[in-house]
Amino acid sequence: MTGGLISVLLTLLAQAEGATNEAPPPPPPSETEQLRLRLDKLTARFEEQAAQLEAERALRAAEAEAVAGQQAEAERPTMRLYGFADAGLQRMMPRSTSALNLIMPSSESTFVLGNLNLYIDAQPSDSWSALIETRFTNEPNGLIGTCANLGPCKPQSTFGYETSSPVGWSPIRWGSIIIERAYLQWRYADLLQVRVGRFLTPFGIWNIDHGSPTLISLMVPNFEVNEMIPIQLTGVEVLGATAFGDWTAGYHAHVSNGRTSGQQDFTDDKMIGARLYLRRTYPLRWGIGLSGLTGRNVDQVRVVESLLPYRVTRQTTVSYRESTGGLDLSLDAGPLRLRGEFAIRRVDYTPGLRDTHYDVPNAFNANRLEWNTYVLAAYQLPWLGLEPFVYAEVYRVPTFLSEGALIPSAGFNIHFNTFVQLKTQYMMVHFTPVPELFSGKNKEHDVHVLSTRLVLAF
Repeated sequence: MTGGLISVLLTLLAQAEGATNEAPPPPPPSETEQLRLRLDKLTARFEEQAAQLEAERALRAAEAEAVAGQQAEAERPTMRLYGFADAGLQRMMPRSTSALNLIMPSSESTFVLGNLNLYIDAQPSDSWSALIETRFTNEPNGLIGTCANLGPCKPQSTFGYETSSPVGWSPIRWGSIIIERAYLQWRYADLLQVRVGRFLTPFGIWNIDHGSPTLISLMVPNFEVNEMIPIQLTGVEVLGATAFGDWTAGYHAHVSNGRTSGQQDFTDDKMIGARLYLRRTYPLRWGIGLSGLTGRNVDQVRVVESLLPYRVTRQTTVSYRESTGGLDLSLDAGPLRLRGEFAIRRVDYTPGLRDTHYDVPNAFNANRLEWNTYVLAAYQLPWLGLEPFVYAEVYRVPTFLSEGALIPSAGFNIHFNTFVQLKTQYMMVHFTPVPELFSGKNKEHDVHVLSTRLVLAF
């Protein structure tokens, strides 16, 4: 009996202790906590709606930008016309005309129409474009042919009568159109662009700047005059550039027909070349470039060997390999502009397959090493847009007339505005004579040249 009572008491005590250990029910939240909870829910809902509105706004902006881009592309002209022209006066003053009469057209003052270049720039899309540059000229009217034989050499005449005129015989003198360049271009990015067609040879400073409005000097370096490089090439060019900070690095790589006497190439040994350059814009504008190209030039004639059976063969008349390299430097420090280049070329002929110089009989070109260097310094004064400059050039291009020349020069440019300039330059050409022809008399065929051009870009 007593044991049962003790068990009941122990059970009641255990139940009392369990009831004591249970957590009391939480009190109801206060009004402040209820307001805080409602505010957190409203804030979360507001942020969700704001994010949704921002996404919708960004989507509408992207759609509007796409529509604007399509409209701009639709309204953008797919073709532009621009160009430049220059005309002026020149005078060539030889010390003696006995040697230079072969190549000098006149020793009197002559008004000239220089360049008249028109660009046709087409860009039907962001990735595809085409550029055509043509030069209109009065040539070949008045050109003086080389004197291959003894006797008079008359200037060419293109005089004729226009039979389509109302009277049927209006006099005309026809000129010609020179295709400076004409290529199609595909652009993937700034670092990768491809040109196909006829393009300016990427070599040095002058041949790339090309136009008289952008060049400082009127006289071009003799590596262009004597064609140490082909001025234009027909083939494929890959180019690109990338900018990082104040620096820009770029490249050109090309494969082409090289020099050809006509439209066709008579060898699969194509001309290849490249150009690398590095430029900086701050604190001074300066640049350095390396250019090079190499290739084989071959010319052929067709010969009818027999009539029965009729048989025609091709005979190679000229074959040589040329390799040319160049270094160019430029610096712009405020109104001061400095330019300099060095070019060197090696020519090696296949034995028995040499060409003639100036088409003079038995004046065959030899294997040779040519080089050309110049330095130019110009300073734009703060008044009248006047920019005087000095120019000095030395070159060695062996011919039957001379071994090379030393050319000091000076001039000035007047910049009327962004589009119009007046350029004037005086040049003295001191040839290094061939002793067998001129007995070491250096003044025998020196020449001074004065040129002035009014240049307009449009």
